[in-house]
Amino acid sequence: MKEFYGSILCILYTGLVDVFDGLLATRLTRTESQKALGEPLDSLVDMCGFGFAPVIFGYCFGLREWFSVMILALYLFSCAPRLAYFDSAGFYRVDGTEYYIGMPTTFAALFFPNLFILNFFVAKQTMVIILIFTYLGMAIAMVAGFRMAKRNPKRLGLPRRYTVLPSGALVLTIVYGYAMVS
Repeated sequence: MKEFYGSILCILYTGLVDVFDGLLATRLTRTESQKALGEPLDSLVDMCGFGFAPVIFGYCFGLREWFSVMILALYLFSCAPRLAYFDSAGFYRVDGTEYYIGMPTTFAALFFPNLFILNFFVAKQTMVIILIFTYLGMAIAMVAGFRMAKRNPKRLGLPRRYTVLPSGALVLTIVYGYAMVS
């Protein structure tokens, strides 16, 4: 189990780095060609960190039956169009508010580390079933047409937003770190 706790922490920290890379990118002086390269590169990294990594995690954890593999494939094949849609269309705007269409792929960094806490309390087979439904639900949510408001960092309070996420990551690191050494 130590490997799974370590891998779930990697997914968590991938999400944390994804939050801060945008902040850093907006503060750096970059040429137009560097900006143009940064956007597709960000999506490629998102596909690896929030698409491939969670699928590999699920497969290694035990989602290996044909039905489970089909759900993992559906999840992966939902990430690619979700990222492509965002790259081409960006945000949907209504009355000055920006919305995502569908759930962002980066939510994998929130769902899986928090969901996997259940592994401490439920049997592995129950955890497999929970993961199957999570992958399925996330796949559907990524390509669904619902609007999800983008939270404006200025409205949230920049310092608060950038301290709450690392604090949560620290708590999960302690929990999973303890599980890895015990």
